[in-house]
Amino acid sequence: MGTSSAPWASSVPPAPLPPPLPGAPSPASPGPPPGPRPPPASGAPSGPA
Repeated sequence: MGTSSAPWASSVPPAPLPPPLPGAPSPASPGPPPGPRPPPASGAPSGPA
């Protein structure tokens, strides 16, 4: 390393990521939260074809 790098970059460990806020989307589980399925689009059959 040279003098251009911060002297504390190698001595201070990286800060841990803060816990996700309640209700915030989590990168570990993308997608909408589990729940009732949204209503089918208008015109789509409600039952099996």
